[in-house]
Amino acid sequence: MVYALFIIAFQGLANDCGNVTYEVDNEPFEKVLIYWDTSLSMAGRNLEVELELLSAYFESLGRTEVEFITFDHQLGKASNLSVVNGEISSLKSAIMGLTYDGVALFTLLDLNEDAYATLIFTDGVGVIDDLHLPEGKDIFLINSLPTAQAIGRRTYHRNYLDIAELGLGGVLESLGVVGARASSDLPTTNSPADEKTDFRIEGVVFDQSRPLENATIQVQGEDRGVVSGKDGRFNLEASIGDILIIGYLGMENQEYQITGDQVIEFYLNIEENQLDEVVLKSKAESPDAKNTITTAYGEKNEDQIGYTVQDVEGENFEGQGNISDATRGKIISYNYSQNDDLSQIQLRQVQTLAAGTKNPLIVVDDIPLGVNDSSTGGLTLSTWHIDPNNVEKITVLRGLAATNKYGTLARGGAILIYTKTRAGAKAGKDGQSNSAMVKGNTYNETVTSISNAPKGDYLKEFKKVKSIEEAYELYMNQRTSYLDDYQYFIDVSKYMVKWGNADLSKRILLNILELNPNEVEYLRFAGMILQDRKDFGLAREVYEQVLLLKPGESQSYRDLALILGESHQYQKSLDMYRKMKDGTYPSVNFEGLRKPLNSEMKRLILLHRNKLDTQGLSSHYQTPMNYDVRVVVDYNDRDAEFDLQFVNPQKKFFVWSHRKFENSERIDQEKTQGFNTEEFFLIDAEPGKWQVNIESPKQDSRDPLALRYTVYRYYGTKAETSQSKTVILNNVEGKYLLGIIKI
Repeated sequence: MVYALFIIAFQGLANDCGNVTYEVDNEPFEKVLIYWDTSLSMAGRNLEVELELLSAYFESLGRTEVEFITFDHQLGKASNLSVVNGEISSLKSAIMGLTYDGVALFTLLDLNEDAYATLIFTDGVGVIDDLHLPEGKDIFLINSLPTAQAIGRRTYHRNYLDIAELGLGGVLESLGVVGARASSDLPTTNSPADEKTDFRIEGVVFDQSRPLENATIQVQGEDRGVVSGKDGRFNLEASIGDILIIGYLGMENQEYQITGDQVIEFYLNIEENQLDEVVLKSKAESPDAKNTITTAYGEKNEDQIGYTVQDVEGENFEGQGNISDATRGKIISYNYSQNDDLSQIQLRQVQTLAAGTKNPLIVVDDIPLGVNDSSTGGLTLSTWHIDPNNVEKITVLRGLAATNKYGTLARGGAILIYTKTRAGAKAGKDGQSNSAMVKGNTYNETVTSISNAPKGDYLKEFKKVKSIEEAYELYMNQRTSYLDDYQYFIDVSKYMVKWGNADLSKRILLNILELNPNEVEYLRFAGMILQDRKDFGLAREVYEQVLLLKPGESQSYRDLALILGESHQYQKSLDMYRKMKDGTYPSVNFEGLRKPLNSEMKRLILLHRNKLDTQGLSSHYQTPMNYDVRVVVDYNDRDAEFDLQFVNPQKKFFVWSHRKFENSERIDQEKTQGFNTEEFFLIDAEPGKWQVNIESPKQDSRDPLALRYTVYRYYGTKAETSQSKTVILNNVEGKYLLGIIKI
């Protein structure tokens, strides 16, 4: 017996079939399986013509057993029905009472079930997954939504049928019903469904820091190609399956196979001979035989650190007028910039991650004060107020020695200043450190806690309802006025939790995926919300889709690797982290994420090493971590502007800024490499209450700008705990308390 799989939906009214007698060119059907898509995207379907088709189709079959199953993000309960000679009243009753809400997941469908034909009434467009058609079956898609026409034709080619183009008779003919229309009404062999459909491809070509002008983009095997413009952008005609060759003089060529019409970003690497890594080892001596030196993490054995650190003792500063004069000639390998303040020196041999300021981060008594902008010479921060006679020690950190703790703030190195006043206070009876010598970073504000509680006026009506059924009916009535408002779906979803119906709450929430299914900012936003709700399986599918849309962005790989670990797919997660560490993903730059990737990979191994193949990995990844607290911030859009303020128990603070004016080089680096994550550690932190504030200007965007804030304790140990919250920055204007960390 021949089995057939058909995907059915419609656009427009069917052509009038008239009085047509139908016959089937196959033997009678024993069973037909119908999957019916009830996601939000199908709310505008042409139900009248779909029912007309079903009546005509089953009339041609005689007696048929039908298994009818609805689906959105989950499968509905199957209904077993009998249809005789096209009388579909029982099937029609099952269809007419349906509501359309949520998002469709095609992975739920069993396309190999034993049935003569499987009919899937859907638009065939996946939001976070795709419909994979099994081989060896006749598969036809008939699309109902104008927005999905082009996608369906490009994806399924000749198997795609359009009711407006073929008419009802044409669709039935494609389903094997003979005599449904005259032969002259059949599509020609040159119909769009049979042709290789061209569409316009847009893209941008980068090296590892900037857009590339005059890069060549060629369609493999054809005399078609273009050259990128000044901003690296290009567009050309191409088809599904075409392979693009992207090249630039002195760069390695890159190949890319076209899978859709999304904007594509390419990152080309410099052609160079690769040298194998060489590791030199020497016999270790007893730590007691060596001197200790001050690092960002306290006193360490000099031979046990893998970088150069310079200490300058305080007795060298006595009698000097200011700290800048006191350090002149005593710090090795530095240049003064446009003035003589210590905060304006540029440490040589510093490996910076991106163009921008080369000045060091100034840290006084463990409190980061900030970094001056070397590009302007502006002195927004100075060290003149620090009395050199009160300095116990200055430690100079270069390159990774600084960025390992302070992140991108210390891309120009760090100068750690320890005062005698603080050192004495540490030994004092009250245990409090006196930071009076540090000016300009004392915290004396009062802020209110940020709230994620639903706020929309539309929620007032929900206070009147008395049952979950009434609440859902109200939602369905309201929804038509808020179909483009992501905040509405989030608020109502939270409200539904109060009724104890987690599944209904989830269905409503997933409508945000339907708003802009090809926008990675929307998808990342949805992924954050799903992570907060511990729905790691669905979050994984979201991040898999993001990777398909943005394969040139480092964040796409990191997010998926992280969520694979949360979904207990530990080996797959480790495999991705290893490839990111080794740089084996072609043309993707992971430098901006190097620090968090290292932390997360090490945590994965420490927590699950007995379930992982770690052969060939450095013993570094087996060494326990000793972090009091790890704080991670992820943001869905690199244009989001905000400041994070960390306040220690002594009411001293430092600020990490993600604003175009204050930290433009960081944001440029994010956009070039494609990442949007930062981590902070509290190591050997002062005991007491640490406060984390967030400050945001008014965000000029209708799309969601969101920040996910996660605090880990005992990171990478069996006692690890974590707490997360996602903040919608569009709703935040001003400064608010993000969280309290007690140590």
